[in-house]
Amino acid sequence: MRKIALLTVPLLILGLFSVSADVDLGDGLSATVSGDATLTWGLDLDNNATGFTNASSAGLEITLVPSQTLSKGEGADDELWASISLKDFKWVADEDGSGVTAPTVEATLHLGAFSITTFTAPTIEIDYVSGDSDVSTAYAGNGGLTLAYALDPVTLSLGVLSEESWTGDDANTDNAYAFLGTVALDIGDDADLEAKIAYGHEYDSQPIGIGAKATFDLGDIDPSISFDGKIPEDGSDIPWDVGAGFTWNLSADENASLSLIHI
Repeated sequence: MRKIALLTVPLLILGLFSVSADVDLGDGLSATVSGDATLTWGLDLDNNATGFTNASSAGLEITLVPSQTLSKGEGADDELWASISLKDFKWVADEDGSGVTAPTVEATLHLGAFSITTFTAPTIEIDYVSGDSDVSTAYAGNGGLTLAYALDPVTLSLGVLSEESWTGDDANTDNAYAFLGTVALDIGDDADLEAKIAYGHEYDSQPIGIGAKATFDLGDIDPSISFDGKIPEDGSDIPWDVGAGFTWNLSADENASLSLIHI
């Protein structure tokens, strides 16, 4: 039996993101939050399986806490620095007692306009238009990363994930990967445009998904128009939908939205 060969892609020079911080929750409550994340790409020489393994952990010490988000890390534009975010962790109670829900761990390595980001349980999805006849494209994965480059007013990014890990009972022997390309354009203070294209290689279903959304800033009301399409792998008709609507600001922290058109 041949040995397993392992190639690692360190997220930092030392291959590890970690953060620990005290969070003031107000009303006399505070919490100590910690987290770390690593990313590995591997190759199993026995079955030729490849894939990403995205490992992370998080801890929370508190008496009582509502849903929270922690982010830490900031550096100058010309420096190499790292940040990690723990999102949507909260204190919950169940029949067995109480505990903390596992947060989403997002880690990013920054170098000027360039960044590398990893996520736990990443998903590639295009779904700008919602409705009864919704057309969407989604690929779930075990681990992956996103490369982004921001050059004002354009941000370009390319994400890749593997359907399964390179090892284990459900190893990625099909070498199934999904890719997502994104272009975001900031048109001054008046409008934003974002477009995406997704593709899955060796997934059970592997259509090419496309979509775009334009949002216009008119003060308290922000109208938008969006589009989703899906190119089937068998070359059949292309389903698509178009939607329009607007969002209005109720306060500094709240807003409401209304969909006007769905085709």
